[in-house]
This record gives sequence, C-alpha cells and structure tokens, in this order.
Amino acid sequence: MAIDTTPSTVATNALQAIPFAALIGGPLDACIKAQAAAAKTSWEFINQVGLTIDPVTGEKKAINVTFQYNNNGKMTTLIVPLLVIVPIPYLAIDKVSIDFLANISAGSSSTSETSSDTELGVDVTAEASLKVGPFSLNVTANANYSSKQHSKASQDSSYSVEYTMGVQVEGGQADMPAGLTTILNILQGSISSVNDDDSVNITPAALSFNKKQSATLQVVVKDTQGVFAPGAKVTCTLPATNNPFQPVILLKGHTIASIQKEITDGLPLNKVSRAFLHRYPNENKHQISAFSGQNALSNLNDAPVVSGMTDKNGSVTFNFLLKDSVYQGTEMMQANIIVNADVPKVGTNPPQFNNEAQTIVASIIPQGPVDSLSASQQELDFTAVSQPQTLTIKITDTDQAPVSGTLVTVDVSCAPTAAGSIFDKIKAGGVEQASAITASGTTDTNGSVIFTFTTLATAAAGKSTGTIAINASGTTAVNIPINVNIPKKLNADRADNTEESEA
Repeated sequence: MAIDTTPSTVATNALQAIPFAALIGGPLDACIKAQAAAAKTSWEFINQVGLTIDPVTGEKKAINVTFQYNNNGKMTTLIVPLLVIVPIPYLAIDKVSIDFLANISAGSSSTSETSSDTELGVDVTAEASLKVGPFSLNVTANANYSSKQHSKASQDSSYSVEYTMGVQVEGGQADMPAGLTTILNILQGSISSVNDDDSVNITPAALSFNKKQSATLQVVVKDTQGVFAPGAKVTCTLPATNNPFQPVILLKGHTIASIQKEITDGLPLNKVSRAFLHRYPNENKHQISAFSGQNALSNLNDAPVVSGMTDKNGSVTFNFLLKDSVYQGTEMMQANIIVNADVPKVGTNPPQFNNEAQTIVASIIPQGPVDSLSASQQELDFTAVSQPQTLTIKITDTDQAPVSGTLVTVDVSCAPTAAGSIFDKIKAGGVEQASAITASGTTDTNGSVIFTFTTLATAAAGKSTGTIAINASGTTAVNIPINVNIPKKLNADRADNTEESEA
C-alpha cells in the first residue's frame, strides 16, 4: 500500500501559515510606542513641574524653590531650580526577549484486511461394488462442501497545530540625554544666595564734585530672586532746601511718559513696557515730564523728587549737574540724595514690592572764582594786505598762576564784508588752521597760546570792522575789536592818480 503524504503536507502548510511578522513585530511595535509615551511623559513632567510662564516678561523660565537661612547672622535667601532637586522620570526599554515555540502534530492510519475459507466434506453415504476380473471392491463415501470469505478496510487521519510565545521586556531609569544633562548642569550652576543688600546696587557709593560740575549715578535693580528687574521705578529725593543741583538728567533708562507713549502708539510690548503694565497699571501719566534735551533721554523737573524706570538690564542712570552759583562758589558743601527703588517680589499677584532706600552723600568742592583770561592787545588794526598781527591769550587762576592745557577758541567776524574775504587762514601756536574764521589752541605751561591773524594779499581795498570772540572753559569770554582799512593801490595811469587825489 502506498504511503499517505497528506499529514506532511498539512503540517507544512500549518507552519507556513503562522503569522511570524505579527507575532514578532507586534511586541516590538508596542515597545517603541511605550518608549515614545515614556519620553512624552518626561517632557510633560519637565514642562508642568519645572517650568512656568513669567507674567511680567511672558517668557518661559525655570521654577525656583526659595527659602531663607541664617548666613553668619544675616538672613539670606537661597534660590534653587526645582528641576535639580526632584528626580525626572526618564524610563527606557533596554532589552526585549521574544521566545516562540510552535508544536505541530499530524497523523494518518490505514488498515485493510481480506480472508477466504474453503471446506470440503461428504454428507451423503453411498455404497458401490466393482468387480474387475478376479478382484472385487466395495466403496463407501461421505461428502461435505462449504465456502467462506471475509474482508475489512479502515483509514484514520488527524493533525493539530499548537504554538506558544513568551515576551520579556526589561527597562528602568535610563541615563539622561546629553542635552538635558547639560541643561541640568547649567541650572545647578545657577543656584545662588541673595542678600537684601544685593537687590539694589548703586555706583558710585558716594558722589564727588571735586572742582567738577557734573557727576553720574547708576542704579541697578534686581528682584527678590536676584534677576535684573526691567521696568522698576527708581526715585531720587533731593534736598528740599538749599538744593545745589540743576534739573536732573536721565542718561539711561525710561520715563513713565515715554513708556506710556509706546503703549498708546501700539508698539509691540517689550520687557520694559510689559513689566510696566504688570506692575504699575494705575501710574499717574503726568508724574514725569516728557522727552527734551539733545543728549539726554529726559530732562526731569526741578522738584525735590525725580524718578526713572529701569531699562531691560534693570539699570537707570542719573546725571547730577551743580548750579553755576554752587560750582563757582567758595564754600565746600555736602548734600544727601535719598535713592528709593522698587524691588519686585517674585510670584506675587497682584504685584508687590520691597522698597529699598539708600542715602548717597554728595561732597562738593567748588571750582571757586573763574580763571582769568587776558589778551596781549585790546584792539587789532589792519592797514595793508598780507599784514600779520599776533594776539597772545593767557589764562591764570585766582592765585595768578598759569593754567595750562586749557582749550582756547577764537571766532572772527567782520562787517560789511565776510571775514574770509579779508583774512588768510589763522595760525594757532604757529600751526596753520583750516579756517580764516575760527581756530583753537591749547595753553602751554606758561598758560599762553598765540594766535596770528593775517590779511589776504588779495584783500579788497576798503574799511571793515569786527570782533574776535575768545572763549575758554572756566573763564569769561573776551571780545577784541578789529579795524580793517586797506587803501586802494596807486597806478601809473593818470586817471587812477586823479581818482587817488580826489579820494
């Protein structure tokens, strides 16, 4: 009988039908999705737990934990970013094991049986005699006959497929990515302690007017976490009586009026204007005067109290200028300037401030009486072309000692003609200048500088009058009159001679 190959075929087909791609790829795909979900969870933790939006600047920044401790008898605020003191969940799958076992059984059985039986017998009795020659034979016989045949056939076949799969996933807290590690190291380096004295830094600690008429004062404001505070108000209170200062000039920073103008004009909010809106929503619009002055952001009024708003770096700079009567006085003075600064408290709503006040002492040593400026001639007369005239300018102090290193400027004017059509280029200290109208020179060790004025060789005949204005810092200006009378030239021509005679 031929061998039945059906079970082998069934088993092979069953093995080929197993979905290996799904059985192996499914767990791996699930691991990848789980890893992505874990990374998203880490980011959500960092974003929701460790970061916040600053209501003042609108920027995202790290959440800090602040508390105070005793630092050598002084209460100090310690500022620690939250992300460096809490564990960040960062789980990673580092090993996936897939065990697959397939058990396929198939069987077939076939049985065939055939049998045949034949039986012969005599059931009939018969007698007969036979005589052959001298012999005779008597026969008795019994006969019986039967036939049997048996046949049996059977066939069994069966198969089964069984498979099992085991998936083992191993994971745990993974190492942080290099970028996140760098960020955490930076945050760790930002841990700092802040004293109350660090919130307002004033430079210099005292103002000195040592024969100077002006001095500047810079104020830098930080919030309670030690971060520069843009848009914070700084106020200077001047002496109510005997105020020695002219109107204070804001060299660096902003006025309330200027910030409100930016907002009214619809300009994009910046760090200063956004902080202003958040901290001073009801500020008086007319507290500080508007812009004026060529080199200053704002000329503040002459009231005893003047204010300015810090710039994006938390800084504001005031310029103090002595009144002329004080600068040119003879008595030493002292004046106290009280500086008040709004130190923003972090995390308060509505906004709150710590008011920090410091007293700045201004020591004033006046210049004293002005230096004396003198000229070697009281008047200059020019009566010919190409005629030089020298004028020596000397500066001395109140003790009649020469003052060197002072810049002296001269300006020439004439009427009815232009000075440039009469005079050649001016010389200062023997050096020719670029102009016939103005020139400058510096006094030497003797306190002197020499100017030379020369009429042009081509100067037209006629009469002119004018002045030479002399100016030097710390002195009173001096004007020297000039007279120009250049006669007409004599010619061989008779007519010209006649004109000369008539003249």
